[in-house]
Amino acid sequence: MVLFLLCALVLIGYRFFEWLICERFNRWQFTGTRRAWLPGRHLWWPVVIVPLLVIPALFIWSFALRWSFPDWLPSRYGLRFWNQELAYVGALIGNSVLLALISATVAVIFAMGCLERAVSPRQGALPKAVIAIPLLVPQLSILFGIQVAVYSLPGQWHVPATIWAHIFFAFPYVYLALDGPWQQFDQRLIQTARSLGVSAMAAWLRIKLPLLLPAIILAWAVGASVSLANIFLRNYWGRVGSIP
Repeated sequence: MVLFLLCALVLIGYRFFEWLICERFNRWQFTGTRRAWLPGRHLWWPVVIVPLLVIPALFIWSFALRWSFPDWLPSRYGLRFWNQELAYVGALIGNSVLLALISATVAVIFAMGCLERAVSPRQGALPKAVIAIPLLVPQLSILFGIQVAVYSLPGQWHVPATIWAHIFFAFPYVYLALDGPWQQFDQRLIQTARSLGVSAMAAWLRIKLPLLLPAIILAWAVGASVSLANIFLRNYWGRVGSIP
């Protein structure tokens, strides 16, 4: 709940900052200058630096036998974890890639179905609040609950439950990645094809799908990366519990 509250406060802070830039101090929008000063122009470097700093931390973590808070470095090093996991690296990579492929593909299919429903004049759009739930709830906390719930199921349901858990997190990112291109698509192209006697499915496959295929591929890649990130978080949780 504390993590959820912190995430909510950060989102509120971002929304307030957006209001200041776009509504309150919006002179930059109509001054006519081509190089308007915006704070975001100079805040790109944390997005690049922070992920790069994680890589050496993970490398040190793989050799840490004891790393107690708040020590800056581990107090004990060893190759125990490398020796334990090297024999299973191939199987782990294969299972992780297969899980990412399945979850990303299903998430893309679900997102495309929801977006097609949203653009249909006779259907309603999926509420954005429902889509945002997996984004607002901190993943590290909810993954632990999902992991405990999966352990309570019979063995034959572990794989479908794991795939569902990855789809649960990948779907919102895939949906948001496709929402913009889907809304920008000119529906008059489909209407013109239908007026020439082309069926709805044929018009979608021959006109809409080729135009939106780059966005679909990008969304699929985003869904696969989210699935792989969830695998990392789950392994990280187990790794933390194994360190004395």
